[in-house]
Amino acid sequence: MSGSESPPISRVSFTLNGEPVELDIEPTRTVLELLRTHFEVPSMRRGCCAGVCGACIILIEDRALPACIVPAYRANGRRITTIEGFRHTREYRDIRRAFHEVGVQACSYCEPARMLIVQSILSAGLTPRSEEVQQAVDAVKCACFAGPAMAEAVWEAAGIRNRRLHARKR
Repeated sequence: MSGSESPPISRVSFTLNGEPVELDIEPTRTVLELLRTHFEVPSMRRGCCAGVCGACIILIEDRALPACIVPAYRANGRRITTIEGFRHTREYRDIRRAFHEVGVQACSYCEPARMLIVQSILSAGLTPRSEEVQQAVDAVKCACFAGPAMAEAVWEAAGIRNRRLHARKR
């Protein structure tokens, strides 16, 4: 391809926060760029652009991933959830309550990513392994935060969700 030719365009369709979307993309785009430019998702922050800082964490099929390193074509056929979509769920309220009860006071920059990471862990099972809890503590790099409270919040959120789910079965 010469310097004057534009890259080929691909069509992707996926579900964003419960709504089906479809658009044409350049193959070099990332999910972060799509969410920021095409959908103007407020929580999508450009941080390191290398998947290290955690500022742009999203859920893809309930798995927490940094949107800055996920190629846009990988969104095709997937379910993507940002904090804007997650805020309207019972699961969000469970995690919010856990953060409050253990005193997690993350800043508005890193809190969305932290909550989505906890959701990812809990969606895999309500008895998180120690490694998963440590991942939640380490996944987002922000000066506002102390790790021990985050670890406690993961365990507390698991307990809150477990009690809520089991209370319904009675």
